[in-house]
Amino acid sequence: MPDHHGTLAPPTLSERLQEVTEALAATRMQEGVFEVILQPAREALDARAATVLLAGRGGLHLERVAMTGQPEGGASIWHGAMLEDDGPAADALAQRRPLFFEHEGELTQKYPSVEARSGATAPVVATAVLPMFLDDRPLGVLVLDFLEPHKFTKDEQRFLRTLAAQCAIAFGRARLLRDLESRVTERTIQLESQNDVLEAQHAELTSRSEALRLANEELDAFAMSVSHDLRAPLRHITGFLGLLRRSLDAPLSEKSERYLGLVDEAATRMNTLIDAMLDLSRTSRQPLRLTPVDVGELLSSVQAALQPDTAQRQVSWNVGPMPVVTADPELLRQVLVNLLSNALKYSQPRTETHISVCAEQRPGEWVFQITDNGVGFDPRYAGKLFTVFQRLHRPEAFEGIGVGLANVRRIVLRHGGRVWAEGQEDQGATFSFSLPRPR
Repeated sequence: MPDHHGTLAPPTLSERLQEVTEALAATRMQEGVFEVILQPAREALDARAATVLLAGRGGLHLERVAMTGQPEGGASIWHGAMLEDDGPAADALAQRRPLFFEHEGELTQKYPSVEARSGATAPVVATAVLPMFLDDRPLGVLVLDFLEPHKFTKDEQRFLRTLAAQCAIAFGRARLLRDLESRVTERTIQLESQNDVLEAQHAELTSRSEALRLANEELDAFAMSVSHDLRAPLRHITGFLGLLRRSLDAPLSEKSERYLGLVDEAATRMNTLIDAMLDLSRTSRQPLRLTPVDVGELLSSVQAALQPDTAQRQVSWNVGPMPVVTADPELLRQVLVNLLSNALKYSQPRTETHISVCAEQRPGEWVFQITDNGVGFDPRYAGKLFTVFQRLHRPEAFEGIGVGLANVRRIVLRHGGRVWAEGQEDQGATFSFSLPRPR
């Protein structure tokens, strides 16, 4: 975007990350992954060099597999690093967190043996060491070296962590594709003269696919049946609990009253869980009825429905222009209800609640973001947010059972979109989801 002088402003970290994400999506080779990652990382933070070290298969060494900004084969403190030594790369992998060294001598002071082991002098002032994991196993590290002291801002740290995570995922995908292509090639050679075997395997695959489909249908039906069957004994519990209270003539002791209250609360919670299971089952079974949906009108309707939750609170809404999308209006309404209800719920401790909703057109999709100024969450556990019955806050702090976001994820995935969340503890949160744009 041009600045006030009419020149092109450098891309932001978010824009660079988006470019890297799109480039990685088209990258199939392992070498291509590093080419896509290293140069943007250097340019974004004005680093002298960027290096990728990977754990050798079956060994303890970290091999330097890609680098930019320094001579090929030149001496480097990263040469000869191992998965288990006293160096910064091994330390970052052991601690499972990035290490940032912002001032000259800081790295060698903490790791005095690194120069002696590698036979090289650290020709850098500041360094960032980002660990990478694949299937929870150490994959390697991404390293950025600087010739000047460098203060790593929170945005830069987040950018580098995300870049390292994307590098690991893309590398794993490229490795998987390479292995799959190798297996397919071998298998194709074996089956060139065995068409009958191929046909038999195809028939077996079709049969298994059908069996899996039927099993999923039976599982959904079982969950719905069990949920319905649980209601009868639950009604008996609550009904006889009321009769028991009325049949006890004398005033109850404090302990007896507390016991009966716990039974009542447990029955109520179980009823809520049953309703949640039924909602999840319906979401999976309900056919999609795609039609043009004015998200602005739908959003206004949801805000009106949530008005009772905001009557006694100071809530300010900032809603941007909304598009018309192709979606199931009833299911999309559930998504908005869940996300807006969450924003209101987790911002209750604030004197004034601020909620913003915006939509952004991106290549092939619309991205919707709902941001609040609530209690936020620990970003390390963001992946658990959309899992059934998973909660990141104590039950006594906020009501709920952890099903709403799981439902959101199911609905969005069924529409061909994706869903994610960003936040920090006590600094609010942003929940985002995307919907495909028809060509």
